[in-house]
Amino acid sequence: MDIFVFFKTVWKSITLYERFVQNHVASAESKVCCEICHQQMTENEEYNMLSVEEQFLIPIADKFSEDIGGCEHCYGNEMSALAVKLNDDPDPQYSGGSYYKAGEYLYEKHGVVPLFLSLIQCPCGFGKNHADRKDQLGGTFSEDIDVYMKQEVDTFYGFEAKEFSEFAEQYGEKISVQELKDFREVLRTNPMLAYQHKTGIAIYNVLQEHYKHGNIRIITAGQMDLYRGRTRVTDSNKPFSIRDLWTAPAGKSSHGRYNFIGVPVLYLADSKNAIPYEINPTHDQLIDIATFTIMRRELRLFDLGGFDPEFQGFFSESNIETEQTKVKSAYLLPNYIGACCSHIGYNGVVYSGVHDVDGLEPYTNYALFDMGYELDLSSASQTVSTFKPILKITLELQEKKRPEDYF
Repeated sequence: MDIFVFFKTVWKSITLYERFVQNHVASAESKVCCEICHQQMTENEEYNMLSVEEQFLIPIADKFSEDIGGCEHCYGNEMSALAVKLNDDPDPQYSGGSYYKAGEYLYEKHGVVPLFLSLIQCPCGFGKNHADRKDQLGGTFSEDIDVYMKQEVDTFYGFEAKEFSEFAEQYGEKISVQELKDFREVLRTNPMLAYQHKTGIAIYNVLQEHYKHGNIRIITAGQMDLYRGRTRVTDSNKPFSIRDLWTAPAGKSSHGRYNFIGVPVLYLADSKNAIPYEINPTHDQLIDIATFTIMRRELRLFDLGGFDPEFQGFFSESNIETEQTKVKSAYLLPNYIGACCSHIGYNGVVYSGVHDVDGLEPYTNYALFDMGYELDLSSASQTVSTFKPILKITLELQEKKRPEDYF
């Protein structure tokens, strides 16, 4: 790309500062390679050597760093191994899982490499080797160090750590982003002792204080109908019964967003039309949907939107791990928080549905703990409705953005 156009677009023109640019012509004897595309200069080819002051580079590098959610220094190679696995997955839902080498990120996303390698920084503190740096980690990015985009980190780990840290501060608890990431490893390796861990205790205290402050969403008996659905193959003659559409018995459930393996949690939505988007049927499946009415005098729920309407936080809707992964890393922190909510006194979690498609009204999801059939909820009708989903596939071209699109 034209380096002069790049600087004019993202910051200010450097063509006025002749001291930054030295013009050269390659000779037959010289072996000069471009530091951006690594192509060797041919005889009589013109090229430029840049010496740009850091005061012009740092603000641009800081902008580039905003997209970075992690690197191999804070996450190791765990995410890159998963991304490679996803790239090989034939299911298009998972294809395209990716990560970047630092050099690839700067070149493919922004068209530059060497000028900014020493200036970009991961949220963990690695990188950005200039005078205002205050951490003592040491080291800067080289072209082959893995970097992970913020969106992919949030998706993989299933929560927005920064937002949860800010939530905790409201109740006097300081939980850093790194402590949340470290606690996830505790949940994976020693989950039975998670409550004894300092971060586990802090999370419990935050949720308990939230409950004590009256931050409870209450729904009462008969207030609304809730819906639950399951898919089955089209050539199956027998629809599911009402009891089949209840939660799986203890010990039988798979790993879910709010439940660990074997722990029953009842997932419902307040919109029948939202069910297909929540359970993702294929072209050869039917959907059986049951309607349930609240029987308990009241259900006391933890409302994710109660303190921040935009916050989905530790209950991320996305999970990029395959069905073959029995224990899903993205669910570990939500599982722990769900267990804390249940112990504190919440009967479940209420959270906004994220699917935004034409014709679908905004809807709400419910994850309910320890529900008894015909005690807490009952079927409004003993019949189960069967639907044939009509799938519509559209293609959206994914184009690489120009540098100016990032500012």
